[in-house]
Amino acid sequence: MKPSMRMLAAVFAGNLASPVRALKRLLALAPAALLFVNGPAHAELAVTFTSVTGIFSDGNSRNVGWSFIPQADIVVNGLGFFDAGADGLAQSHPVAIYDAAHNPIVSGVVPSGTAASLEDLFRVVGVAPTLLHAGQTYVIDAYIPGNSDGWVWTPNVVGVNITDLTVKPVITLGSSGSARYSCCSESSIAFPSTIIDDSRYIWMGANFAIAGVPEPSTWAMMVLGFLGIGLLTYRRRGQVVPRTS
Repeated sequence: MKPSMRMLAAVFAGNLASPVRALKRLLALAPAALLFVNGPAHAELAVTFTSVTGIFSDGNSRNVGWSFIPQADIVVNGLGFFDAGADGLAQSHPVAIYDAAHNPIVSGVVPSGTAASLEDLFRVVGVAPTLLHAGQTYVIDAYIPGNSDGWVWTPNVVGVNITDLTVKPVITLGSSGSARYSCCSESSIAFPSTIIDDSRYIWMGANFAIAGVPEPSTWAMMVLGFLGIGLLTYRRRGQVVPRTS
């Protein structure tokens, strides 16, 4: 059975006598449903900004990241890396999101140059839609080779600062202890094990895109289709099949 049909069966299981209850269950599964919707949808970066002071790069290879907690289930469908001048990246950058056990759950490579789409100040590549659960802690990380593209942070330290950071309400960052790194002889992407021990709470580097809610017309078609299938199944269950002698 296809995943979308398994979801449909789960929605209507035990609820065929109550379409309203089935609809409520369907809406509760909305974030997971985004994994299977092919209709129009949009994605938004988890963190955005348009103005920075200074950019940091010291020639060392390192992994740079930050932790976050979704406040509701979300679907990640893109990973990105900071393009300071919006004019292309000097090198490619692997990016990954890790769970609390330091296991990578989604990853991708943002290529050098301008091949990846530009979203605000980030080059973004698409990834397989991945569900992140509310209340769980995750870490997003990017590998930065030596003598490569720089990164930024906030608040101001050594003249580097993001001046207009905006974080989507669906995720939260810690006021301290969110920024992480590993340095200085890394040769590939790996979990950034060291927590920054100063006031900086985010090192940008890496970013991710959150799948948006499908267009209203798409949701309407989904809901009507699911309810239609559910009601048809209910009617078939209620039919009496005559026995032949």
